[in-house]
Formats: sequence, structure tokens, C-alpha cells
Amino acid sequence: MAELVTAGVVVLWAVTVVEVVRAVRGTGTRSLLVAVAALAAGRTLDLDAVGEALGRTTALAAVEHALVVVSAVAVVAFTHRITGERRTVPRPVWVVLAVMLAAPLVDAGGLLPATAEGRAAVYASSVPWLVHWVAFLVTLAVALTAGARIALRNGRLTRGVLGVRLVGLGAGQVLGVLYTALKALHLGVLVVSPGSDVRLVGTAEQAALSSAILLVATGLVVGFAATVAADVATRRRLWVLWPVWADLWPHAPHLDDTPPGRLRTIFSTDARIREVRLVVEIGDALRALTPYVPAHDHTDPVASAAALQLASRRVGQGLPPPAASGPRPAEAGFAARTRELSTLARAWPRAAAVRAQVVPGAEVEGGDDAVAAQVRASGDGPPGLAERTP
Repeated sequence: MAELVTAGVVVLWAVTVVEVVRAVRGTGTRSLLVAVAALAAGRTLDLDAVGEALGRTTALAAVEHALVVVSAVAVVAFTHRITGERRTVPRPVWVVLAVMLAAPLVDAGGLLPATAEGRAAVYASSVPWLVHWVAFLVTLAVALTAGARIALRNGRLTRGVLGVRLVGLGAGQVLGVLYTALKALHLGVLVVSPGSDVRLVGTAEQAALSSAILLVATGLVVGFAATVAADVATRRRLWVLWPVWADLWPHAPHLDDTPPGRLRTIFSTDARIREVRLVVEIGDALRALTPYVPAHDHTDPVASAAALQLASRRVGQGLPPPAASGPRPAEAGFAARTRELSTLARAWPRAAAVRAQVVPGAEVEGGDDAVAAQVRASGDGPPGLAERTP
């Protein structure tokens, strides 16, 4: 059992570090950070080694339970936030709750037994502690029941990272409700019959609590892993799309004079926004090049890449548009356009070597300079391009 409790604490602190990083980057949620950090701190105080080092005092136990309550309320707040549901609690309720939780502090320096069984006996024989435990367990039961209901109802209808988080939170909160029931049974038996053997109930209670923590933390870690995987996929697409973006840069409107470097683009903090920018600007360049794209096999990515490269050179040299079929229209939707452009980008490096084979007329490209000079002399071609022609 001690190993399970320790494992839960380690996972909680790992998730806390992750949430701190996300909060610093502006991608996290404050309520989730508070929930995980408070629970990690509370469970750390409950470890035997920490209790022995700090002393099992009334104040330490009260702080530990208050942190758990804060965590439960923050989990519900996080669930409300990500599902769009809103609930409010009257301020007097919070005042009464705080007073009841602080009841044992009338003897803040009092020492508690080192064993869980001994502490449970003290709790059951003390009125301030019973008031504290009533407030603690009722608050946990209400908060966790509400959170589990919302999380599981929405988790069944949601896919992806959010669905994983909701299911993990919901299942963990169900086990948390089980913990409150077992703890109430544990204390109730000791109040009615002091000295009873309740070790089995105590073990089940701790198992339910530790399992609930592990389940919630694991669900959050899995959700974070999915988020990281999506971010890595975005940066991989940026790596693939960058050469096309850089080559077609002169043909699309930009606020910058030169394209950012490849590594700078890949490791930017706003990778998702950069991806949108690349896809939109490549699309702008494709539309600008449409009149200059020679006829080619639109089903062949290499042929399409070669045709676009030739069109780019024609525009740069001030040549007139050929008899063109233009590029195939992009598929509807951002995701579809991104997939299409990624396929084109993978073929981009191979296109230069096979332009003459895949695009009819590409083999006469060597005469472009002479044609360009003739165009400049006659005044034909796109306006303003004669001055830019090398």
C-alpha cells in the first residue's frame, strides 16, 4: 500500500510540473494547475516519511485535508471550464466550510498517533475532529459527484485529448466518492464501537483514494501526451512544407522581406499559427502562378511540383504565360489542403531533376533567357516584371 501511495504522489508531481510548463507557455488552465498542485502537496504531507520529519500535528493534518478539498473544488472548476457548464456556490457556504475545517486547530500543536489506525481512533473520539471530518467528507462527496457526473456525461460524447481527460477525471472522481463512503464508514464504526478492528476498511479506503489519484493523474498524462504528439506532428509538417514556402515566397504577399529560417520556423512557440500561415501563403502563391503553369499530369505530385517550379521561373524571367491548364484546385478544408500541400512538398526535391520528362516542353527551358529578352523588348509579359528579370 505504501508503494501505491508513493507512486501516486510521484505521478502527481510529474503532472504538476507539466501543468506549470503549460501555464508559463500560456496553454494551460489555472484551475487544473491548482487542482493537481494542491493534491500533490496534500498527499505529500500524508506520506509517513514526511509526517515523521515534520511531526504528526493537528495543524499538519488540517492543512493536508484543506489542500485535498481545494483540489476537489478546483477539479470541478476545471471540468466546468472545459465543458462550458457553470455553477456558483453562495459565499456563506464557503465561510461555514472553512470554519468547520479549522475546528481541530483549537489544539493546533497537538500530536497525532504515527499509525493510521491510531489517528482514526483520535478522530472518532474528538468533537472538533468529527466536525472537521463531516465538512471534509460532505464537501468531497458533493464536489466529486458533481464533477464525475459532468465529466462522464461529456466524456462519452467527446473524442481526442479532451475525451481522454474527461473519462480519466470522471472515473477517478467516482473512486474518490467511494473513498469518502469508506472513510465515513470507518469513522462511524469507531464512533459507535470504539476499539473495533477496522483495518480492512482502512486498507480499502486508502486503496480507493490512491487508485483515484493515479487514475486522474494518468488520464491527464495521457491527455498531455496526445497534445505533445499533435504538436510534434505540426512541427513535422512545417519541416516538410518549408522548402515549398521558401521557393514560392516571391509570388505571395508578405509582411516580411525574407522567409524565416527553417529551424526558426520549426521551433517557433506558435507552431500551429505558423502552419496556418504557410498553408495560406503557399495557396496565395499557387493562385498567382496559375496562368503560368504548363499542362501536366495533376495526379502526379512530381509533375505538379515540376510544373510549379517552371511557372515560378517563367514569372521570374518575365516570360508570357504558356498554354496552361493551371494547377488542380485544392481540396476544401484546411486539413485537406495541408495534406495536399504536404504531398506536393515531399515531391518538390525530385521535381528539378525530372522536369523535362514530366512536363511537356520543359526541355526547351534553356532558351528562356532569349525569350525573356524578346519579351522585354516588345513590352509583353506581366507588368513590372521586366525590371526584376535577372
